[in-house]
Amino acid sequence: MAASGSRWTQLTGATLTTGPLLHHGRGGRRPHLRHRRLLLDGAGLVSVATVEVLNPADAVPSWNDAAVADLPEVCSESRAWGFDTGSLYEDPSDNTSLSGTIISACGVWALPVASVYAYTAATNTWATFPALAIARRSQAAEFLPLAGAPALWLWGGYVDDGTGAAVETNTVEYYSLATGPGRAAELQHRVTDSRRQADTPAPAGAGVAFEPDLLSGELCRR
Repeated sequence: MAASGSRWTQLTGATLTTGPLLHHGRGGRRPHLRHRRLLLDGAGLVSVATVEVLNPADAVPSWNDAAVADLPEVCSESRAWGFDTGSLYEDPSDNTSLSGTIISACGVWALPVASVYAYTAATNTWATFPALAIARRSQAAEFLPLAGAPALWLWGGYVDDGTGAAVETNTVEYYSLATGPGRAAELQHRVTDSRRQADTPAPAGAGVAFEPDLLSGELCRR
């Protein structure tokens, strides 16, 4: 636990007049971290399609709406998964690489939704992704890079009870991913090499380090 008196730190310049305040007030927002940049979409009681990006390393960090394409439809009460450029995972349905991709489900307040979209950073575009098996919102989600069975997982949330009312659910679903021909061995090599690197002191002046990628489940060079 943090020491007594520990506090959150507000980003430099975060005031009503100088930013980096969001362009829209948000609740139920969905942050995605990719290449050390934070993307944020969705809202709360009033859902929006707006997506914004912030680079914390900038001298004066600020949220940029114009730099990233908005979602195809309004979204808020859902979850997303991000994969850095160089990720070895792919969608087994058509062997599309997930390198530099964000997969985003799309629940809204207060309606469960089955829509899922994929954002490609290289082209700054959104495309449809296979829909959820059960329309839902406010679910928990995580990417689990289990050996031999990597998958995007969803737990619980709210679903339609058949009358238009949202009710809690204990259902679970997942979307299996693949590493593609020859990629499983490369992924294992990366993990093994990264662990070896972590156990070995870096030589003086070394500029390459390994660290866990929390969203893609890989150990990647930075």
